Amino acid sequence: MPEWARRSTPSVTSETPPESSSSTFDIRSTQLETVHRRDKVILLLGPTGHGKSNFIERLAAEKLNISSGSLERGTNSIELYRLMNHPIWADRIVLVDTPGFRDSTISEYGSIKAIREWILAQKIPRVHALFYFDRISYTQRGGDKECWEIFMHLCGEGLARRACLVTTTWDEVGHKEGRSTETAEKSILQAEKKCEILTSHWKIYMEKGLQLHKFYNTPASGMEILSATLNLKDYSKRFNLENKKFRLELPPIEQLIFQLLHTKLTSATMARDQIIQDIELLREAGEATDLEEHKLQQYNTDLKQLTEELSHFPRAKDVPVDAIPDPPEPGQQADVIVEAPTHRPEPVRLDTLVDLVVNSAVAVAAEELQLDDIIIAVMGPTATGKTTFIQAAVGTNDVGLDVGHSLSAGTTGVRCVKIPIPNTHSNLVLVDTPGFDDPDKSDAEILEIIAKWLESTYRRQILLTGLVYLHRITDIRHDVGIQNTMNVFQRLVGPNAFERVALVTTMWNELRDKKFGSEREEVLMNNHWRPMIIRKAMTGRFDSRNRDTAVKVIRDIVERNNKTVLLQLQDELVNKKKSLPSTSAGKVTFTLEEAMKWRLRQLSRQLATPP
Repeated sequence: MPEWARRSTPSVTSETPPESSSSTFDIRSTQLETVHRRDKVILLLGPTGHGKSNFIERLAAEKLNISSGSLERGTNSIELYRLMNHPIWADRIVLVDTPGFRDSTISEYGSIKAIREWILAQKIPRVHALFYFDRISYTQRGGDKECWEIFMHLCGEGLARRACLVTTTWDEVGHKEGRSTETAEKSILQAEKKCEILTSHWKIYMEKGLQLHKFYNTPASGMEILSATLNLKDYSKRFNLENKKFRLELPPIEQLIFQLLHTKLTSATMARDQIIQDIELLREAGEATDLEEHKLQQYNTDLKQLTEELSHFPRAKDVPVDAIPDPPEPGQQADVIVEAPTHRPEPVRLDTLVDLVVNSAVAVAAEELQLDDIIIAVMGPTATGKTTFIQAAVGTNDVGLDVGHSLSAGTTGVRCVKIPIPNTHSNLVLVDTPGFDDPDKSDAEILEIIAKWLESTYRRQILLTGLVYLHRITDIRHDVGIQNTMNVFQRLVGPNAFERVALVTTMWNELRDKKFGSEREEVLMNNHWRPMIIRKAMTGRFDSRNRDTAVKVIRDIVERNNKTVLLQLQDELVNKKKSLPSTSAGKVTFTLEEAMKWRLRQLSRQLATPP
């Protein structure tokens, strides 16, 4: 192993956390204008919910109440905190907390632009160091690579030694009091996987001196990281972030910034449109809409800001997907309208589900599904536990499904597991789907995989009985990736099918304090999920240590009623003959470029098909 890897790689097992220390600081919030020439200014950057504010909080002698475990937005402006009693640097250390990347509406462009303007306006002679925070307990997600690249562009060539990657939540890894052996080992595997990803991606920067640190959520750990950084003395060059000539609107960083900004604008637009629909649905149900109207006002404000920011980029002249005409559909499908099956067997009660599936679950191809099968699809963001949920429900891991503990993403295609139901001709079929917000595939690619399966089964008059949507209860923020995935899911399903949906929180077994989970669950049900719940969507919890929690979700769906449901995406693709990018779900996921490429592929296939 090269020297840089031995020195910097955040190994899971080779180090022990610094000993606990009562050496904390008097930390005071300070005005943006009070930075002095000799101050040691350290900027804290990284995704929302990854521990920037918590790092400051842990160094403080008295609670600052700046770190939040809430799903809602964290730091939303530049905040300065001065350490007052450092034994060497006295009161010269200034930590700068910043809005997190991947926030649902605050753009990376807006946040970085505000930081640059503050640095230049205050004529700060040097930024001492840049910290990038990354939760070791989180799997890699869509947008992570772009954020990593942005950080290194902000550093610039030759300045990696003054840049630090701070991996957080190491206190959640391994064997802890009250944690099962299985959960502890899973957390170690997850941390090892994340370490490999980070080492692979940051290798070139580590060779240039990028510092990697492990934060154990203690004052001693924070002090160790600060001390290592404060001893650095090379200030011959400025970070790109400080350079007046460095422009966010120009290469080499322009493409990354623009991509994230445009995606955020699209996401916020779709979320705003969904809020409008939610208000209409709530009014029809006679429910109060004060919360939704407040959110609508906030989205309109955010959209105005995002639109203004996008106008600074020359490439901002985009065209909506609907402006591009669809190619002609294949002739043999021109008049196809698929009707729902006219016959459905008597409802099947699954009181004995726990017993009947033992040694009977097997993988099954989509072509083998039958009209009277009870089919339930499991969906959600990547790494929410979809495959684990199915394995728990069927009572075995030996059904041809792989849990995503490798470096690559988890499920890559649609896979089905069937369980014969005794004394009937029916099977219970659970459908594992690839997750959205994937680091290696765009949401458009994921949607195309799922859409092909849904379309092909519907053309054979096979419909779903229900859907399970999974959400990690361990997620600190309802960030842009989670918001986008829910936007896609709601448009894929359609409001008329919400009563066949179970909204299920996962990874309860990984929480050390269930109170935080209950608080997040309450926010989800009273805020983000409220319109779906009012339309009779079900809710549930899944604990991977307790198989009954998965079985209960399945039983709740089936026993509510045994009817099948036509999804909005299926209706749009087959009956309304829309192209995938023009469907409600497609408009959320496809960029203009992706839509054009998709249509060109369809046209090429049609031209290659003999008449």
